[in-house]
Amino acid sequence: MNGKAGRLGLMLITTLAIVLGILTGASAGSKEGCTTGFNRSETYNYTFDEVFQAAQETIQRMGAFVDSADKDKGIITGHGTRKFPSGLITHVVTFEIHVELLSAKPETNVRINTKDQPPKRPCSSGFNDDFHSGLQKLLVTSK
Repeated sequence: MNGKAGRLGLMLITTLAIVLGILTGASAGSKEGCTTGFNRSETYNYTFDEVFQAAQETIQRMGAFVDSADKDKGIITGHGTRKFPSGLITHVVTFEIHVELLSAKPETNVRINTKDQPPKRPCSSGFNDDFHSGLQKLLVTSK
């Protein structure tokens, strides 16, 4: 009985070690290159109205939600979810997008600020990159 119990105990410890290793690796790997309160700014050669509308549509296409959109202030707020690179853990991202007309060329600046919930697992840079990439694609294809 001691032989069986010993092997069972060893298997249990090995399995537990593997599971902990996977979870620890997923969480440690996801922190690389990420910051809390990440923001990114891009300038687009489109009118304010085109960019403001396309920003809202991009958020929806990403599966996120617009909580408020104030065109007079040029601010869009919302939330969404994001998977870590491992795909095992999902976290909530809140964002605030500032759309600002720079000149009548047309030239419009868009800055997105994101925060992760909980802040102990920050990785918003991917959300920001996906937003700007999606916004650019939408603006190009809408003309």
